[in-house]
Amino acid sequence: MKLDRIFRKMIEVGRRAGWRDDATFEAQLADRRREYETLVGTAKEFYDHERLWNPFGCSRISSGDPEIDVRGMAVGINCTLADIVYVEQQRERGRRIDAFLAHHGIPPAGTIYEDINNTHYNVLVDYGVPEETARRVVDEAIRGYHLRMAGEPFGFERYTDMALFNVHNPMDNLFALRATQLFARERPGTVAEVIDLLLTFEEFAISARAGVPPKIAAGSLDAAAGQVYVDALGGICLNDDELPALLATGNVQTVIRLTYNNCIRTCREAGVNLIFMPHNAHDNVGINLMLDQIVAEEEIDILPVDLFYRVPRPAMTDFNWPKR
Repeated sequence: MKLDRIFRKMIEVGRRAGWRDDATFEAQLADRRREYETLVGTAKEFYDHERLWNPFGCSRISSGDPEIDVRGMAVGINCTLADIVYVEQQRERGRRIDAFLAHHGIPPAGTIYEDINNTHYNVLVDYGVPEETARRVVDEAIRGYHLRMAGEPFGFERYTDMALFNVHNPMDNLFALRATQLFARERPGTVAEVIDLLLTFEEFAISARAGVPPKIAAGSLDAAAGQVYVDALGGICLNDDELPALLATGNVQTVIRLTYNNCIRTCREAGVNLIFMPHNAHDNVGINLMLDQIVAEEEIDILPVDLFYRVPRPAMTDFNWPKR
């Protein structure tokens, strides 16, 4: 399968699995095209043309010919120089590896937060946050991430002739959708039952057997689960302004997310249960669900690296978000 076909299919799957409907994605892309047409000088010269068709600001081909035929692919949560050295050793021993797919970004791929956090606006509004409040806290989050984060100016293409690419938000969308469908179907009554359901994902079971299970950060095992929100949309969790806005609606009783920011205090003050997911297990589910979509079309030899382990499943066919 051509690299371009793999990447575009992953973007397409990410859109299908996204919280936002297709019309919202198309509106974003139309805004980017209008924005581009108004630019002049260096602003236009350095504009990322990917934004004109790809709505996900954290998924890019970093290097390599999009038309190469990919028959073997290294896959990792991250891509480090150590991973590249290992994969190059495998290639020297005769294993065909044409591309390296990472979940997190590979330098020099940038991170465009306007095309990442924008999902949070739709989530907050759909849960009952006033539009003005949602827009304010999401815009503040975007500005904050721009100040704290910056892309690397040089990339790993200096060390390998493999194609390098990453897909982040679309894979997180798949996990959030699959987990939300599971909770809607099984209707867990307690926090303990929510954790038990997470452990039905083999990736979470592997993590638990290694001593890293999902853990309660607020609430208790016997607390009522209520409405469960999987905070994995947009490729990044709700920040310290966004999460309180969501919880203030009273429409969420249990939050499942990765650990950072002041979310423990926020959830405790709101009387909401908080479950921390093991990060690698979460990422691995999303990667595996995406690979299922690709290999269902054409078989590719997968070399797992950097904390990724392959757990194949039948490709998802239901991309409908449950009604709350």
